[in-house]
Amino acid sequence: MEVFISHLWKSAILITLFYGFYKIFLQKETYFHSIRYFLLSGALLSIIIPFITITKRIEMTPIQGVVVNNLNMNNFVKEASIDWITIGMYAYTIIALVLLVKFLFQLTSISQIIYKNGYTKVDTYYFVETSSKISPFSFFSFIVYNPTQFEQDELNQVLAHEKAHALGMHTLDNILSNLLVILLWFNPFIWLYKKNITQNLEFIADECAQNTIKSQHSYQQLLLKMTIPNYQMTIANNFYNSLLKKRIIMLHKQRSNNKSQWKFVLMMPLLLAFIFVFNTKTVAQEKDKTKKIVKIDVEVFAMGLTKESSKKDLKNISSTFLEKGLQVKFNHVKRNSNNDIIAIHIDAKAKNGKAAASHASELENGINPIQISFDNENNNLSIGSNTDGNLSKYSYSKSGKGNSFVYISNNDDDDKNTWVTTKGSKKVIIETDFDENDSDSEEVIKITTKNDDSNNKKIIFSSNNDKEPLIILDGKEITQKEMDALDTDAIKSINVYKGTKAIEKYGKKAINGVIVISKK
Repeated sequence: MEVFISHLWKSAILITLFYGFYKIFLQKETYFHSIRYFLLSGALLSIIIPFITITKRIEMTPIQGVVVNNLNMNNFVKEASIDWITIGMYAYTIIALVLLVKFLFQLTSISQIIYKNGYTKVDTYYFVETSSKISPFSFFSFIVYNPTQFEQDELNQVLAHEKAHALGMHTLDNILSNLLVILLWFNPFIWLYKKNITQNLEFIADECAQNTIKSQHSYQQLLLKMTIPNYQMTIANNFYNSLLKKRIIMLHKQRSNNKSQWKFVLMMPLLLAFIFVFNTKTVAQEKDKTKKIVKIDVEVFAMGLTKESSKKDLKNISSTFLEKGLQVKFNHVKRNSNNDIIAIHIDAKAKNGKAAASHASELENGINPIQISFDNENNNLSIGSNTDGNLSKYSYSKSGKGNSFVYISNNDDDDKNTWVTTKGSKKVIIETDFDENDSDSEEVIKITTKNDDSNNKKIIFSSNNDKEPLIILDGKEITQKEMDALDTDAIKSINVYKGTKAIEKYGKKAINGVIVISKK
């Protein structure tokens, strides 16, 4: 329905545009044939142009969105209101059907007149004589008239006029204008446009008739004589109509210079402007978002030291990292009377020379815990203080197109000197729930950490959108902290969606996306 309504109002605007152009630039001109083609083009283009669409693509940063199963949506149900659009469409359809029935009735009436009275073919014309008191008219090649209404000279002039209509196939113009009125009846300018089409056809027929008869003055007298019309067929080309005064004026008007037809060119930029303003569709396509990954295994090695670390501990750290491809040196180590480290300088360098880092720490009461982590495959090296003792930062490479950072919680409290596991290593399995066949889904990175001496597991979500999404657990909204505390073994499914679906169901809270979690 929305597409149809959009087409209607665009067609209405175009007809108004063509009508305004005609009234400003063309209504006083006498090159009637060119004006006829202009008016016909306006009628056709007003239907065709709304189908033309120019697609403009823009890039945007993807936003997470979601549709949640089994969520109580009672709070989101809007109160029922009057659907004015539907009421308007019913009214439009009823009036259009009434006009269509009237149009079909006119066609039937013309067919009955021709069938009832018969016709006589002369050359390419079919003459139909009737005794009914109707205005002479032509319908395609049929010319209907009452011979008793005219003297012979007058009849010849009337027939010359109607032959011009038949020869020019003016009936097609009338049918098209009537159909356009049925479609766009709500636009007052379409009625005026139809009147201008009829008027211009009469100018063409008058000009042709006056050029074929001997006495031009008698033809104009005939127009003045027949000022009171009989019954007319609106679809046909009637000899009598309310435009007689205008027709006589145009017969006396000096012919326009054909060079002034350059005015038609002015319509082109107006049509192009309409297309670019109303028929340009902006399509937002996402920038290259997080790379699609099926599965990546990353081996990250990390070890830590505290103020209580002995020389043996430091030596063990150096030798262990050397086996992993990293040279670690501890310099300027200072200890207090309790043998706690109060100052230390650490230099680390990968054997392949592609990674290096330094770190220095000095505190009177003893240094804070320091963590050293190294990913030999991706040459990621990190040395830094860690005051909370439970967070390690690792990175992994996606398809060789840059790094993404993943934060993995570590709950190893048994060994303060080792930050990851007692053996100093951790296996990180990275998976994605991205569905390549579903353009409305968002990538989800699921990280499961497995320790050699622990069954603790944790799930952390990472996305290229830094804003926090709405999180739903079994139909209830929870916080990020509550989600972090979930045990992966208790989770049945996790879905993350993006786009308008989330906003439609959850409102503005879902603008940054929704994560839907279902427990087993």
